[in-house]
Amino acid sequence: MKLLRRVFGGGEDSPTKYQCSACPETFEAPADAEALRCPVCGDRNVAPL
Repeated sequence: MKLLRRVFGGGEDSPTKYQCSACPETFEAPADAEALRCPVCGDRNVAPL
């Protein structure tokens, strides 16, 4: 995955968009962030977009 990010311009430090499964919120967070949580409802069940 690191190679794909470099090839397609994602980079290690660029934020990744996530969608919360409990509410309609989308947000950005670093791709290597641990324990991702939705900033609105606090749910941990988030998926990358």
